[in-house]
Amino acid sequence: MREDNQYLTGEFSRKCKDGTIGYHTFSARPVSHSGETVGIEGFIIDTTDRKKVEEEREKLISDLQTASTKVKTLSEIIPICAE
Repeated sequence: MREDNQYLTGEFSRKCKDGTIGYHTFSARPVSHSGETVGIEGFIIDTTDRKKVEEEREKLISDLQTASTKVKTLSEIIPICAE
């Protein structure tokens, strides 16, 4: 933990009991009393669903780019075949 009482933030993943991967964001800071750290306060947010949607979106974009390239290639071949 940081000594300046500022929040530490980040992301992490973990393996769940069922074998899947869970994704989380966190924010935490030390709790001090009389100059001594006596605990930590903060929160953890489960972002697994958001991460899965983002990964699916990236895959769809990649698939669309691949399909677009194939369509372009086919559109260049079709006029040759039509002659």
